[in-house]
Amino acid sequence: MNNWKNTNVTRILVMGVMAVLMIVGIAGSAGAATPSGNELITNGTFFSGLSGWTIQEWYQPSDGRGEVTVESDGIRFRSISGNTHIGIMQTLNADVSGCTALNFRAILRADEQTLSGTGWNGRESPISVFARYTDVNGVLHGNLGENPKEQNRMFWTGLYFIDPTGSSITDYGIKTQKGVWYTYETDLMNLSPKPKIIDIIGAEGAGWPIRDGKVKSISLTCVAAVVPPTVPPTAVPPTAIPPTTVPPILTTPTTSKFRVGPSVTLRPVTDVIEENQDGIVELFMNNPSLNDVTLNVDAQVSVPSGLHVSGENFGQAAGAGVVAGTFSVQPGKSRTISISIKADKSARKGSHTLQFTGLYYPDGNKDAFQPISLTYSVTVKAASTETPPKATPASTSAPGFEVILAGIGMILALRRR
Repeated sequence: MNNWKNTNVTRILVMGVMAVLMIVGIAGSAGAATPSGNELITNGTFFSGLSGWTIQEWYQPSDGRGEVTVESDGIRFRSISGNTHIGIMQTLNADVSGCTALNFRAILRADEQTLSGTGWNGRESPISVFARYTDVNGVLHGNLGENPKEQNRMFWTGLYFIDPTGSSITDYGIKTQKGVWYTYETDLMNLSPKPKIIDIIGAEGAGWPIRDGKVKSISLTCVAAVVPPTVPPTAVPPTAIPPTTVPPILTTPTTSKFRVGPSVTLRPVTDVIEENQDGIVELFMNNPSLNDVTLNVDAQVSVPSGLHVSGENFGQAAGAGVVAGTFSVQPGKSRTISISIKADKSARKGSHTLQFTGLYYPDGNKDAFQPISLTYSVTVKAASTETPPKATPASTSAPGFEVILAGIGMILALRRR
């Protein structure tokens, strides 16, 4: 009797545990089917300090001049001398074309400010966030120049607490309270045109000293379109179909693509311009042999005032101070374009930065483009001396002319005999 009771108790316990496990399993699978968003930024809360981040000055790697420090409540950007853009950045190179929303969120604080508003050009703030991106039309938005209305301006938003005075403006700024944390949120898919590739993203401080600001966290999440579940077709009993002539099937051409990503890089040769020495940089393009499609490159060089560049297949583009060129590289080949940089008498002595932008794509498949964003710095010490090309002296006689004269002389001599 006791054995019968024990056996039934055991069965009841086992059945109860199985029921609980089935309920938990169903609840768990339902939760896993609902994604919460794809975070694109690594270490956005800075729990690991600056791991995954690069200290930058004007969006180039830098030592930060001691202005960037890690503190318990975030990353601090404090300047007591100099007027520049210094902060942190993270390279993403993320394709966001499949996102219906691209939610950007940052917690920021402005503590000290000298230059009011967002400065004279809408790009100075004790604390700001930025993103460099390529839009769906293939245009790189990487500029942050002196004209706040310039085309192809990068995404930039800064906090300020001093109202503008004099020549200062408030463009691209948000007024906040001094020393109070502010949560900034926006959908980057509201940019027009929409972004396709997010190149870099980060935070910085900029403007006259003294200035002081902090960033506590940065987040960028992609919300993808929800795809409805596929409903299996209802089984239909077979129906006798009379034989028909099947038309020939047209083969859809294969979309061109790279098996292995090509490389487009800059190789420095000479970075100093003097009276008898030009600056020289090489644009190197390599298409690996595993590819069976041609690498096509459309490149543009933005040149500062007073500098001039020349190179194979480079010509004046539509905008002032911009030259452009197009190049093709067959599979298993590489190509090097030597670019000469000269300075005229109006060029400012010192360091200048050349911006190399554009895109590359396989064969004629421009939908598979990838952006190019490169920089090269040269130092002007003196204006270049223009050396006209030496003229090659024209030949006074055609090849073999002397032989023909000798033959005519021999014939005349024989006739005299």
